[in-house]
Amino acid sequence: MTEVLMAQDYQDLTGQLINKVMALLKHLESDLIELVTRFGSKKIATPQSEVRLNGPMHESHEERQNQDNVDSLLSQFGF
Repeated sequence: MTEVLMAQDYQDLTGQLINKVMALLKHLESDLIELVTRFGSKKIATPQSEVRLNGPMHESHEERQNQDNVDSLLSQFGF
């Protein structure tokens, strides 16, 4: 009987904690929506010449790794 009560108590405490986290996330979401609504309406125009879609390293970058190097590194760690 004691084990059952302790398991229910643990489950109750876990449920309370999850409810608190969910309430915090809902509050945070509403605050973020309000922030975006207030300040997100102003669009900053970026000149087309400054737009870079190369990713973290361009092909001409000397430290760029190919997929084989990445695969061998991951295999060393067991992935």
